[in-house]
Amino acid sequence: MDDFDDVEFRLLLEAPDGKRATMVWRPHGSELFFTDGRLPDLGRVHLGYADRLLGFRPAKAVGPGHPVAKSRRLRRLKIMLGKACNYACGYCSQTEQRDSAGGSPADVETFLASMPGWFDGGEDGLGQGVRIEIWGGEPFVYWKTLRLLVPGLKRRYPNLGELFMFTNGSLLDAEKVAWLDEMGFTVAVSHDGPGQADRGPDPFDHPVAGPALRELIRRLHPQRRISFNFMVTARNYEVAAIRRWLVDRTGIPDLSVASGEFLTPYDPASLMYSPATEAEHQAIRRALARDFADREGGLPIVTVHQKLAGFFGALASHRPAESLWQKCGMDTAGALAVDLAGNVATCQNVAAEGRHQLGNVADPDGIRLEHVWHWSRRAECPRCPVLPLCLGECLFLDGIYWDRACDNAFTWNLALFSAALWFLTGMRLVRIEGDAIRRDGITAIDF
Repeated sequence: MDDFDDVEFRLLLEAPDGKRATMVWRPHGSELFFTDGRLPDLGRVHLGYADRLLGFRPAKAVGPGHPVAKSRRLRRLKIMLGKACNYACGYCSQTEQRDSAGGSPADVETFLASMPGWFDGGEDGLGQGVRIEIWGGEPFVYWKTLRLLVPGLKRRYPNLGELFMFTNGSLLDAEKVAWLDEMGFTVAVSHDGPGQADRGPDPFDHPVAGPALRELIRRLHPQRRISFNFMVTARNYEVAAIRRWLVDRTGIPDLSVASGEFLTPYDPASLMYSPATEAEHQAIRRALARDFADREGGLPIVTVHQKLAGFFGALASHRPAESLWQKCGMDTAGALAVDLAGNVATCQNVAAEGRHQLGNVADPDGIRLEHVWHWSRRAECPRCPVLPLCLGECLFLDGIYWDRACDNAFTWNLALFSAALWFLTGMRLVRIEGDAIRRDGITAIDF
């Protein structure tokens, strides 16, 4: 990677009493300090600074001409059933993939028999330390395939670290709920709370799916095996209100609620769910920062809490940016997205076609991730003040979709950054100044 150690930003902060202070922020070394040299008090977030520099391994900067090979030592395996779905979300990340072929029950036996040739089976050969994720579209569109695939996986790898599925919940019934519990799934239900209309009908209102979803919560919540995951859009960004809505609807005060962050636009329709102007971005990031700093509102959202904790940990250890992989983790050798024909894709949101066809598990040594961009190979990311929080957005987007995805991710993570500064200093971010903030010609941003 190139040397970005000279990237530096000045942060203007203001306390509730109107007093102001200026901090210096060097994201490539996780260095944050006041202009008089004082370090922020990590004791406010129950941490302390490391007394020595820790050893961090550099990430692989994948890009055209700089491939990453996939390993048999997989620790995150995403099995793609197909992209078919019974919903038509306005901002769906898979809209352009709907016509891609999906797996069928006839593919399952061959797929399972092939696994020892390209997957080491985890730390003990029986699945220990491995997370297997089942992906659609909507996985329950492929119910006949699921009923063969998952028991087969369980027989071969009985010690799996985690078996995980995203579902919109609308196809649940009593049989599927009992099956999910028996198979030991951790389930994430995609639901946008008060903004659900942009995703599809509310499964809570369905005469069959509604009672089944409540039964699934009753079974899995005590084991912390269920969460509700929402997506932030320009129409639905009051995250504390979204969390409250889901808590009220389920009647569970400590419901696990997470966010997919600000939507990543993949097609023209999803661009309409992104802010169109800087004024819109500013209004949204202020609302997000307010909620993120609310210990009873947005802070309990799992992904918010985790990201802030990771940021504080980076400050404590002075974690270098060169050790940062992409936020999706699909640029690592130990993560693989594969369909039931054995075709390997860039990630679960695309079909293994064209530049997203990385190879086939029949030739595991030939699988290569290449036609994507690690954050260090982007123009914006190395000059971004929220790089340690954002981790580079989407690996493969380009053109207008990359520009808008970058803007959306910047708004989300700048709000997190502001909340982090509030917890560390009791002061609010007012302004950021730098030689070039993500893009040439931008030298200041008013929060």
